[in-house]
Amino acid sequence: LNHKQWLLVDSRGDKERERGHFPEVLSLRSGLKAGDIDDYSQEKILARYRDFFSKSINWSDFKKYKVMLFCNGEKCPKSARAGCSLRKLGLK
Repeated sequence: LNHKQWLLVDSRGDKERERGHFPEVLSLRSGLKAGDIDDYSQEKILARYRDFFSKSINWSDFKKYKVMLFCNGEKCPKSARAGCSLRKLGLK
């Protein structure tokens, strides 16, 4: 994957990420239950991007990425939910 075009997004929670993760992958938590942390707003996404990659990005530049989501496998709904959230925010 050309890292300038694609952005890998881990939609698992922090505890799952701590057990193992890929380097240079953005973690955007997808809460499934009431009270879970959910990072799918423009402000939270840009803040997480800045925290993970130590650089800022504006929303129009972020939307240029092609996003590939993953979670805990085919029966895990987190990446599907994250994809729906990103589409609502205008990402393709």
